[in-house]
Amino acid sequence: MSINLTHLLSLHQLDSPGILRCDCSTPQHQDSEQLTAKTTVKTTCSFTQINKVMEIHASAVILLLILAASFTAYGDEQPPPDINPRYQKFLSQHVGLRVSEHACDREIRKRDITASGTENGCKEVNTFIKAKKDIIRVVCGKGGTPQGKNLFKSNKPFPVVTCKLKSGQRHPNCQYRGKKSTRYIVLGCDRGWPVHYEEGII
Repeated sequence: MSINLTHLLSLHQLDSPGILRCDCSTPQHQDSEQLTAKTTVKTTCSFTQINKVMEIHASAVILLLILAASFTAYGDEQPPPDINPRYQKFLSQHVGLRVSEHACDREIRKRDITASGTENGCKEVNTFIKAKKDIIRVVCGKGGTPQGKNLFKSNKPFPVVTCKLKSGQRHPNCQYRGKKSTRYIVLGCDRGWPVHYEEGII
């Protein structure tokens, strides 16, 4: 006697996560009188679909772990000890993602930015790059073009805020006039790390 397994097999997901049920019950429309004692119905529940789903989920989890590890490794990368002080000074003086052109006085005072070679002299001009530090660092590699003497010009323009001294001689009484613009930036780099802001080019 032939029984169509398509009508016998059905696969259902239970309410509990990760638990599956395979329903191999005989269809209700089959007349029990048609099944004799000599007839044995053997049904096999196939879990091929379950295995495929589990393999897809496992692959997705592995991919996410690899991406997370790569992101963490790059985000936690630190410059060599001999470069780190200059890199941190560069970040303090020239990186300001949310710096407004109206906030020059506050930012320069807060960051204790002074004229080079002085303890409290007002710096004539200071530029803040409105971008994340990892994006700026790319200029020292594939995102920049070598200009000689460890200088790299960005391949794309950056939004910047340029603060120019309008009055004052001694910090913290320096007053600045800010202006926002978009320009290519030239950075001094040391082994792939920005350590100096050279200039901005429109």
